[in-house]
Amino acid sequence: MQSDAKALVRVAHQHDRVAIVDAVTTLGGSPVRVDEWEIDAIYSASQKCLSCTPGLSPVSFSERVVDYVKARKDKIHSWFRT
Repeated sequence: MQSDAKALVRVAHQHDRVAIVDAVTTLGGSPVRVDEWEIDAIYSASQKCLSCTPGLSPVSFSERVVDYVKARKDKIHSWFRT
């Protein structure tokens, strides 16, 4: 089962939210167009679909999410934005 990351990112942005994509089992096996889909943050793991040595974690952050994090006035209290 694979979700439509492009559509989900678009919905998140329509509601002024950042989009974080879990590509642990996807990267290397399915198209992941980080810039084209305007993904704010994405992470993966080397030992899954890439079949590489475990322990590596490719990540990418958009300028939008970097600016958002830098502008925070308080510490992050949970994974969920309130």
